[in-house]
Amino acid sequence: DVIKFIEKYENVTFVEAVKILADGCGMKLPELAQTSKDLENLKLKAECLKATNLAMQFYKESLNLNTTNAQNARQYLQNRQLGSEIIGQFNIGFSPDWNSLVNFLQKSGIDKKIMKLAGLIDYNEQNSAYDFFGNRLIFPILNTYGEPIGFTARTLETNPSFAKYKNSSQSLIFDKSRIVYNLNSVRELKKQQQIHNIIICEGTIDVIAMYKAGFKNTVACMGTAF
Repeated sequence: DVIKFIEKYENVTFVEAVKILADGCGMKLPELAQTSKDLENLKLKAECLKATNLAMQFYKESLNLNTTNAQNARQYLQNRQLGSEIIGQFNIGFSPDWNSLVNFLQKSGIDKKIMKLAGLIDYNEQNSAYDFFGNRLIFPILNTYGEPIGFTARTLETNPSFAKYKNSSQSLIFDKSRIVYNLNSVRELKKQQQIHNIIICEGTIDVIAMYKAGFKNTVACMGTAF
């Protein structure tokens, strides 16, 4: 039926499919038809998406800060021949430190519970919240609607003693086994022309390099969860 079709086509749950259809024809979604758990999950997802969207905007603005760290981030992108157009296309940003994002989101009215639920923060041994992607270059992962549901972050250290890349953890809005990087761009491309194949790369920079070279039908898997 039409609901199952939307579920499969858009890769969403039953409740989300009903909401898409209701929004599309201007109908108010009957709340009584949903369980209290469904309503609570929809509310939490909406709050998490609000938090990740604010975080994406914060990271994008932080890339242009007049600080040594931000300058190093811009230099790295320049060395990889990524200009302002591509940076804007992929919403690339930068996390300046471990605390600024937390402070920004709190001032924006986002509760720490939601930040944690959205995978944006974690807690240290002193139970103090910190930016999960602190001091890294940020690549937002968007769903098919262009909403940021997670992030891939790259350290700028030359020989790090930790993982070079850091991905969002599994969350209410981010399921690594059901998403690939740049899927939103491929969906937009599909609206413009037929797509006969999709190229799968290992990482975000690979996708961006392929996109620059004209291969816009390129995605990257999210690690071993592919």
